[in-house]
Amino acid sequence: MKRPSMVATYEVTTPGAGLGLFVRNVPTTPDGTSGNELVAIAGGVLTTSPGVFVQETHILTSVQSGDVIGLFASLMGSISPTTFGVFTITDLYSSFPGATQGGTLAMTGSPAQNAFTSITVGGVVKLSADATFGGGTWSWTGATLVAATGDLQVIIL
Repeated sequence: MKRPSMVATYEVTTPGAGLGLFVRNVPTTPDGTSGNELVAIAGGVLTTSPGVFVQETHILTSVQSGDVIGLFASLMGSISPTTFGVFTITDLYSSFPGATQGGTLAMTGSPAQNAFTSITVGGVVKLSADATFGGGTWSWTGATLVAATGDLQVIIL
């Protein structure tokens, strides 16, 4: 019996280490079901048979007020477009209270933690799987998400 193997070719989704997309070929089951599956690698995380993800680009107009930098509800900053798929982005900021810093992304519309795989804000990349999640809010403790003021490119994948 042969072991499952990978197709020799795969297309890298974005140039860089730890990223890829390929099909793994596994033997056909006795009932005739194909054993092929899609495998994605993003940020060093391997996902088997991932859902279909769409990449969207936004512009965050980041503002700093006190210990908060970015978009904070309707109080400061803005993002365009305001939606990611069917969800509305309400918060995208970093906070620096004392020695504990953190980053937060919040959306309305009841998204699941895996609604996206990664977010890049002005070159800073965070994975949704690395965040604490609850109620449409992803939080990265000890990690800067928004590091500057002004117009920053935001890529959500």
